[in-house]
Amino acid sequence: MAEANAIREVLQRWVDRVLPDVRVKALWLEGETPRALRDPRPPLDLHAAAEEPDFAAVFTGHEALLAAAGPVEAHRDGPAAPDARECRARIRGLGEVVLTVERMSLLAKRPRAAVTPLVDRSGKLRFVLDYSRRSR
Repeated sequence: MAEANAIREVLQRWVDRVLPDVRVKALWLEGETPRALRDPRPPLDLHAAAEEPDFAAVFTGHEALLAAAGPVEAHRDGPAAPDARECRARIRGLGEVVLTVERMSLLAKRPRAAVTPLVDRSGKLRFVLDYSRRSR
């Protein structure tokens, strides 16, 4: 239970970090099942979305977002399909986190199984995501 509370605290710190940055249109957690999202454990699969003009700047600022959870001990950046950017990081006291920054216009192009929205400035996040991995 203490671990779950610690993760909820980290999620809240990420939300607090994102709220002042209007370039970030959405922040959510993904998982293989809805149950996995009710009791999240590392590796955490965190996603953020930005509109096209702000996409590069939001990804450039991803290290500060990760650091809101604790000291980043190691990270590796790279591409993620379709046309997104990903950072795999190890955060002291938390463990593995995969942060994917996506373009709002391409949210429907990536299949997902389960999602917990943390921030949704568009009000449409749940409706534009592709949940086709649920049936697999």
